[in-house]
Amino acid sequence: MGSDSAGPSAKSASLWAMAGSLGTRGLSFVFFMLIARAMSPAELGVMAMALAVSVFADALIDFGLSTQVMRHQTADDPHFFSGVLWLQIALATGSGLIIVALSGLAASWYHEPRLQWALWGVCAASWLNAAGLVPHALLSRRLQHKSIALRNTLATFVGGCIGVAMAHAGQGVLALVVMHVANALTGVLTVWWAARWRPLWAGRWRTYLDAIRPVVGQARHQLGTQLLEAIMVRLDQVLIGAVFGAATLGVYALAVRIFDVLFQVTCGPIASVLLPYLARVAGDVKQFRERFLSVLGNVALLAPPIYVCAALYAGVGVKLVFGGQWEPAIPYLEWALGMGAVQAVGFVHPPAFMAIGKPNMNWWIAVVSSALWALGLLFLPKLAPIFAMLLWVGRSAIGLVLQVVFTRRLIGVRGRDYWQAVRWPLAGAAVVSALAWVTRHGDGLGAGPWLGPVVMLMTSMLLFAAMAWTLSADVRHFASGVFGRWRQAH
Repeated sequence: MGSDSAGPSAKSASLWAMAGSLGTRGLSFVFFMLIARAMSPAELGVMAMALAVSVFADALIDFGLSTQVMRHQTADDPHFFSGVLWLQIALATGSGLIIVALSGLAASWYHEPRLQWALWGVCAASWLNAAGLVPHALLSRRLQHKSIALRNTLATFVGGCIGVAMAHAGQGVLALVVMHVANALTGVLTVWWAARWRPLWAGRWRTYLDAIRPVVGQARHQLGTQLLEAIMVRLDQVLIGAVFGAATLGVYALAVRIFDVLFQVTCGPIASVLLPYLARVAGDVKQFRERFLSVLGNVALLAPPIYVCAALYAGVGVKLVFGGQWEPAIPYLEWALGMGAVQAVGFVHPPAFMAIGKPNMNWWIAVVSSALWALGLLFLPKLAPIFAMLLWVGRSAIGLVLQVVFTRRLIGVRGRDYWQAVRWPLAGAAVVSALAWVTRHGDGLGAGPWLGPVVMLMTSMLLFAAMAWTLSADVRHFASGVFGRWRQAH
């Protein structure tokens, strides 16, 4: 493996990460929409039950070591990278056998026989994903996000085509399971081809373990954070499925899925390059702080207007895109999208803590916010399922407060610094939100229900372009270069 310094620049990697995220999430959303229109909420709920187990298993399989591969000081350390690969495959094999053995009990507990073979399918997909974790981390380490983008897009396309065909053929839950496995299989084949890396096959286990041992401490903190995040992401779905049934879980899961797609499109490209981008200046506190606040300001410019407008138009969108059978998902989606404006700002902090070698901060933040959230979930059986979404919003707000506190202690970012970084973007978000609220009632203006969305979209785009031009020197430089090339051509 070559030197990391010979790879693409951070700006080029970020652009490819954005293109890959948009392509992958866009395709995923289209396929999910086509599949959901052919399915009932109960069928989607069964798959959500299986994925709740899969997310926890995937966190255990990763063991916090993929991050260590990206942060490893030596660019060419075959024993370390190979040791991580074999350990993750061993964990995937062991956890898969346990889940398969207990799948019958889980199906009985949920009163859903289809859950048993759905769990078998997600176990197979988790094993395939485990085989590709190290090559994927190596590509990310080298900032080769073009290869990652092409890999993710191809895997999503292959799995989606199979899933749509089977769903419209009446295969139900089986369509979702086969799509999940096909996606994982295509992904692992393409990531190995792109990484151009081969592990060591010979040698004693002790040699590999000795190579990994120096990073086990930091990996342990990252593992704990990932396990807590898995619980945070899926514990509410486990309880909703057990208490209210698969149909209610399917409605809830649809809202969560739409939120996740939007979050990954808006924040995923930045998150994919943020850790290596910040880690390169981890030794210079001033430069690190400047980079952190710059990213924070850019996120605040983009995310809040998108989420608020999406929340206001969730009702129109769900019925139009997914069909009338999914109308009960609208209240859940409105709350989830409203929370996105908070969570989009908060996601910048965990990579910053890892970049300065303090992953334990993410652990403690997750512990505190998750503990308070879990206490609230104890009352879920006595309340409506929407209460789970309200708790989700509260957990994100608590986590953001703790992140701000720790950021000030570790890198000296004060409340005034936060305000200066986000004040104008948030002001623009408030204007866009007010406009969206007013134009939401376009049918009352005598021009039908589409007047509001059209006016809001066009005006918001103009406002966003004006804000980007005013607040970002990079945008002005890019636009000036495009205009200059156009003048030369004419």
